[in-house]
Amino acid sequence: MAQAAAPEGRDPTILESALRYNRITTLVVLIVVPLVSWLWIAITARDMYGSMTGASAWMMTARWDA
Repeated sequence: MAQAAAPEGRDPTILESALRYNRITTLVVLIVVPLVSWLWIAITARDMYGSMTGASAWMMTARWDA
């Protein structure tokens, strides 16, 4: 597979460099980040139907702040 080089006169961008040399790392990040995000959503949603003392307890504060 031929690798596309950056046009003459400019350096490759960070994205181009990452995709050229770190394909496995990029693939792992693209899989792991959404899985962890969905896992957090599932844990929080499940806790909302219970006692709300777990992951979703931070939403039930008496005083909201930034």
